[in-house]
Amino acid sequence: MNRSKLHTYDDVADRVAERLDVADPSKIRFTRHNYYLKKPESNPIQYRFEGHLPDMLRHYIQDYGIMYYEVLNTSLPELQHMKTLRVAFYDATITKEEPAIHNISLPKQSTVGDVLTEIKKTVIVTFDFD
Repeated sequence: MNRSKLHTYDDVADRVAERLDVADPSKIRFTRHNYYLKKPESNPIQYRFEGHLPDMLRHYIQDYGIMYYEVLNTSLPELQHMKTLRVAFYDATITKEEPAIHNISLPKQSTVGDVLTEIKKTVIVTFDFD
């Protein structure tokens, strides 16, 4: 991809989506490269970032020319209104130390009841009455 200094966030998203054959560019999330850790930064670039491509590639004051992308199932505008919870479920009937980890995405205004309803969809609970 031609690295034009004039490319905006939308230009980059459109070109990457075209290259990857993704119909909706808003489902592509970008993350800068962390030079010190040699991996993606923990926080992705904000959707519709107000800078240009060089700004997207910059880690502090250095431009490393590395940026990561991931294709999401949900568009970034929808995802901004969601909160992802990581729920560890310990099964009392199985004697293992590792919990089952479930990632649950819900609207930010969801209640604990909504979380429990969503967990019920992913966790199979069985009771043994001996």
